[in-house]
Amino acid sequence: MMSRFAIQTIMILLGILFFFTGFNINPNGFEGDVLNQRNYVLILAVLLVLASLGNIIYLKLKNKDLPAAEKEEEKEQADESNSNKTVYLMMGLLVFYAVGFTYIGFFVTSLIFIFTLTWFMQQWQTKKIFSSMLFSVVLTVVLFFLFDVINVYLPNTLLI
Repeated sequence: MMSRFAIQTIMILLGILFFFTGFNINPNGFEGDVLNQRNYVLILAVLLVLASLGNIIYLKLKNKDLPAAEKEEEKEQADESNSNKTVYLMMGLLVFYAVGFTYIGFFVTSLIFIFTLTWFMQQWQTKKIFSSMLFSVVLTVVLFFLFDVINVYLPNTLLI
């Protein structure tokens, strides 16, 4: 229960961050696009905040209606430290990715994010570090060329 609440709180904070950074987007679009990207970002940010708030309310009502025995059982399950660490690590990675590609750069942040995620999925095995790095580099290079071919605009950031 507590980890779900933490996830929803982080999602609300990310929604607020996206909402306020969305005002930096030119309302006329990027490089002459006809769609108004600012409105899409603002609408999606508001929807993220509303969905997260709705989920928090649902979790509170669900927890309130549970009998005492089920509350104890749910509390024991929530105390599993390994699963909580995994949730916090994933949320930390997502926050890093969301903030990183805005300020550092999409490709550099994607490379770090994909490498960390794939190495984590392989349970931090040192013999798998090369395959994780290779996969993240190849995927990032493919995305770079694909974005160039389909003319995806990425804002100017500190790094590419």
